[in-house]
Amino acid sequence: MTISPYDDLLVGLVALALVPLIGWRVLRGFREGRLPLYRTYLNRADNGSRFGVLMALHMLSLIAVGLVAADLLFNLGLRDMKLGRLNHVGVATPSIVASIAFYRDVMGAEVIREPFDLPAQGVKVCFVDTPNSQIELIEPLGPDSPIHGFLAKNPAGGQHHICYEVPDIHEAKAWFESKGAKVLGEPRIGAHGTPIFFLHPRDMGGVLTEIMESPKGEGH
Repeated sequence: MTISPYDDLLVGLVALALVPLIGWRVLRGFREGRLPLYRTYLNRADNGSRFGVLMALHMLSLIAVGLVAADLLFNLGLRDMKLGRLNHVGVATPSIVASIAFYRDVMGAEVIREPFDLPAQGVKVCFVDTPNSQIELIEPLGPDSPIHGFLAKNPAGGQHHICYEVPDIHEAKAWFESKGAKVLGEPRIGAHGTPIFFLHPRDMGGVLTEIMESPKGEGH
């Protein structure tokens, strides 16, 4: 799936054309005394004051053009966002040991990785391989774990988030921010040893979404 930025670029181009045009019309009307608001002022002000006001309006017009141009160039620099591989589905659990038994004995999982602690994110993690992705089992690690709140609402556990891969984490962050999505913190190293960040469910269709830079050298 490709999200095109051309709608934003079109708006930027229109604004870039209109801002100087409107500014020029205002300056011309002010200089010639055709704007009622300024006619009385022109009759009373000396030449120095008029020149100062004209220069101020000119500078404001240039600043506006510069801001529009900067926004336009920023959007031109963004690559099209392409939805990458579904890396894993995160499942919160009060007990990784019990969840491993469930996926092995009930779901028939054949490859279950060794659980490990991820103190930086306050969770214990275990990956269960599927033919085309992984299940990431996450259990709270310590009293300040961010998933305590989730388990308080869902005592038996449940789907916590989904994770998609991207080629470049910083380009992805800039893209989502340009679309108004709330990025939850700066990129940090995730369970796969590559940079990740999370997006607020409010901006992602109600789903907590993890964005992860694709691991280098892996055949997927």
